[in-house]
Amino acid sequence: MIVVRVLFLTVLFVLAAVPAPSVGAPECTQVLAADICEGRHVASDVSSRGTHTCVLTDEMNVECYGSQVFGESAPYNGGDAVQVRTSMDFYTCVLKADGNVDCYGRNAKGGASDYLGGDAVEVAPGHEHTCILTVDRNVTCYGDDEVGQSADYTSGDAVGVAAGRYHTCVLTSDGNAHCYGDNRTGQAEDYLGGDGVAVGAGGWHNCVLQISRNVDCYGDAFSFFTVLDYTGADAVAMSVGLFDNCILRINGDVHCWGASVPGSITDYVGRDAVAITVGRSHMCMLTTTGTVECENWGSNHGEAEDWPKPCPGVSMDAPTGEHYCVS
Repeated sequence: MIVVRVLFLTVLFVLAAVPAPSVGAPECTQVLAADICEGRHVASDVSSRGTHTCVLTDEMNVECYGSQVFGESAPYNGGDAVQVRTSMDFYTCVLKADGNVDCYGRNAKGGASDYLGGDAVEVAPGHEHTCILTVDRNVTCYGDDEVGQSADYTSGDAVGVAAGRYHTCVLTSDGNAHCYGDNRTGQAEDYLGGDGVAVGAGGWHNCVLQISRNVDCYGDAFSFFTVLDYTGADAVAMSVGLFDNCILRINGDVHCWGASVPGSITDYVGRDAVAITVGRSHMCMLTTTGTVECENWGSNHGEAEDWPKPCPGVSMDAPTGEHYCVS
């Protein structure tokens, strides 16, 4: 009895020495977001123009999620990816370090074919055609060419390229943009302002980021939405989607506008965005921490989920700053 009594008192003493948990504290271990999973990597680029999203990781691989009807969300694990771009349709293109491009997914009209020229510096998939900016500052396009959208550009002064639904725009070194293909709403008109630093091609409209940090947009979008300019003078990047546009502001916030369900388009005010991409009915941004955050405006294929996804045993219900709970 004496031994039992001593043991009982010892247990009580030990329990009394353990501090009680604070009220409202999560009953789990807090870990940094970057350390949630062993081997988890950070993102360096993101693209989501249709109904799937692809992330370029710091391992030079690609992880994708969202629609997977034609294999468009398959991962790329070659370890040599330097850029990833998704199409408005159902395919993905990966620019590799050797200057070639690996595309996969739906290849109905040849737009998802690989490029093996070894001289690519940028890839721009549209709806069913793809364009490549080459090291000699020309543009090679292939795939659907029903309205001339896959014509090559050979003037030797291209510094950027954007592929829309049925048209293509080439940014030239003089700050202008040369566009060709479907012109039913004026989207294949040239931009001659001489102050363009980037060009984006949407469904039936284009936008040009100007040196003044404003954005000039033109086209009609078949009256799905009014093509408006941005005049805040603080845009440092932009993404032009099928019907919606977003600009990255110099303070790390994101402003969006377009034709998605009225009232559903929301701005991002986290002040940590460094890149943006606009999809069919959503927007995703790369943040300074190497994560991807998305805003869902009506998507339903999983393409508007954040990246990286929580690992098994991780609860997202009790975040504390940049920490998460691990059960």
